Amino acid sequence: MFEQSPHYHFEQLDSTNNYASTIAKLPQTQSGTAITTDFQLEGRGQRDNKWLAEPDSSFLGTIILKIPLKPEEIFYLSKWASLQVAKTLIQHNIPRVSIKWPNDIFVEGKKIGGILIENSWSEQTLHHSLIGIGINLSSKPLENATNFSEYAQSVPSIAAFLQSLRKQMDSDFFLLEGNNWNNLDQQYHNLLFQNDEKKEYRITKDQSIFSGKIIRVETDGKLIVETDSQSCLGFYMKEITFL
Repeated sequence: MFEQSPHYHFEQLDSTNNYASTIAKLPQTQSGTAITTDFQLEGRGQRDNKWLAEPDSSFLGTIILKIPLKPEEIFYLSKWASLQVAKTLIQHNIPRVSIKWPNDIFVEGKKIGGILIENSWSEQTLHHSLIGIGINLSSKPLENATNFSEYAQSVPSIAAFLQSLRKQMDSDFFLLEGNNWNNLDQQYHNLLFQNDEKKEYRITKDQSIFSGKIIRVETDGKLIVETDSQSCLGFYMKEITFL
């Protein structure tokens, strides 16, 4: 489905998600359609962060997906999308790829990219999802960040990276289409950053610091961390910071 769907590329856009949002509403727009650009004026990331990148230094794209997920299943899309990006990097021989909850992509403990998913609902019916993806290909080194060129002799073009990503998505689409949630959960947790490792975290509400280990991510996206006293704490986005 993904490999055969249209691909629209632009030298510059305000945001690939913004453009995708406009055409996704059209009935003739196919599920799997991809939008990419060399440069974004208003790139966005998770938690209202900006995604800023120099022209031609990053893969900046959005995949339009039309699949009838239920509201209680929607975080599985986040797990699936992050898994596809991680697997694509692994196929390019990038080492130690992991998924930092909820869906940032890390390599050797440093961020190489991220995913922003926006869903359009009509009451309880999902009309479409926009899977926005940003991957540092050859951007300048930043503190706690990395890029594709540090691990590979040749950096793929935007079109080439998209081709490998869409091929991977086709290969794993059965996980979404067939509601294979147990399989998806297992694969996601196998690549989860700091999973089952003792680390320190800060609770946003009171700024307290505690030690514990991540043990799972629940169906609704809640991160479960087991403390040293073997009690389990649950957190949603913005409620915890990795130290």
